[in-house]
Amino acid sequence: MKIDTGKMSYEATWEEYEPGVKVKVRPYPASMGGITLKDGAIQLTNDERFRVFDYSAEAWDGITGGDDNPLPCTSEVKKIIFDFEMDVDLIRFVTDKAIEKRKAKGDSLKN
Repeated sequence: MKIDTGKMSYEATWEEYEPGVKVKVRPYPASMGGITLKDGAIQLTNDERFRVFDYSAEAWDGITGGDDNPLPCTSEVKKIIFDFEMDVDLIRFVTDKAIEKRKAKGDSLKN
């Protein structure tokens, strides 16, 4: 059996969230846990979803705060966005992309 770990990367890539807004998303590694499968579908508790969102959203561009200045991509800011559901679609986008990226990288080695 051959396993080529040299093709794997934890590096983030820029993804377009919506016109004018990009998020740098990195794959969420299975070793960090928190992802469960139920009937073939990924199930995440809120705690797990936040861990994926916090870890995987490495940077963003085009997201501003109330003062129209760029909003920093920090754990504290991500926690506020998550806790108060300020952009549920952004949270879903990042978590889905992070899990999809990890799965796609693993699947690419099987082919």
